Amino acid sequence: MTMTIPPFYTALVHEAEEGGYWAEVVELSGCVSQGETLDELRRNIREAIEAVLTASAQTSGTAVRESKAKYHKSNAAKSDSA
Repeated sequence: MTMTIPPFYTALVHEAEEGGYWAEVVELSGCVSQGETLDELRRNIREAIEAVLTASAQTSGTAVRESKAKYHKSNAAKSDSA
């Protein structure tokens, strides 16, 4: 079974051996969650998507800031040696 989670992520839903359900989001590697009911699973997988996207944005922002800092240091060193 699949669920479409706005904004358009696809969650593959599996029945858990011990009961309930678990799901994995196709477009977000490592984004998984579980729930006793499909409604609980839907809420949990939305939270998991938000967490993955927030972590990704924070990591990307850090990488961009570090990259800019290295660029400015590199250019400053070139200006000093000129």
